[in-house]
Amino acid sequence: MTFSPRMLEIGRMRDSLRRVPRPYRFLGIILVLVISVVSFGMSPLSAMIVVVQSKPCNAEFVCIADVDCGQCYRVAAERSKQHAIQGILLCTNESQRIVLMGAIPAFEELGRQKLVNDGVASTAIEILPGECRNDWDQGRRINRWLEENPNKRVCLLCDLFASRRWSLILDHTLTATTRPRVTIEGVTDPRYNETTWWRRRMGIKSYFNSIVQLVYARCHGEDVIPVVDWSPEKYESAALGSRQ
Repeated sequence: MTFSPRMLEIGRMRDSLRRVPRPYRFLGIILVLVISVVSFGMSPLSAMIVVVQSKPCNAEFVCIADVDCGQCYRVAAERSKQHAIQGILLCTNESQRIVLMGAIPAFEELGRQKLVNDGVASTAIEILPGECRNDWDQGRRINRWLEENPNKRVCLLCDLFASRRWSLILDHTLTATTRPRVTIEGVTDPRYNETTWWRRRMGIKSYFNSIVQLVYARCHGEDVIPVVDWSPEKYESAALGSRQ
């Protein structure tokens, strides 16, 4: 068996690595991993996993998809005050027991009040009837509104890292005639963006949570959520029944 110069060189490199103390080899591996993670985070490729590039939006209406994304309300309010859109759509969320008891307002009412406080005319805000138990229900409710308004277009505002998941949901809940009339715009968090998310703990959490949610939506699809009666009367009767 003959050894080529290349094989001899590889053997000498292995011998040199073996002479390096184990702690230094471990630190070297950690350093390579850190450099790889930082390089990946700075690359636009990292954002392509969860982000859909926004297209020019000429929609007459915007719909706030992520109710807990404050920046979506800010963008919607700015466009409404600039008369760039005709109105803002808010979907009705499923009423929880604490809402039915009157302890707190419904999420869509809180969103409407936030927009009004930001200077949006109340007549420009439309709350779509019909409770939505999840994002898939919300997609179907938007589809129904588009069918009722055949000449209107909608720009869906969502968190930047949730834009690809929302694109997947809309592809499954909108029809072939209504899907082209909806564009998705991911709103950037002021603390980080698609190339600086790895610098902040909140950005890392948001990025990897979005990956998990996207994989779950793609592989599992929509969850089957049982209908629960959240009325105070039902809760009281159930509580009294459990005591007997």
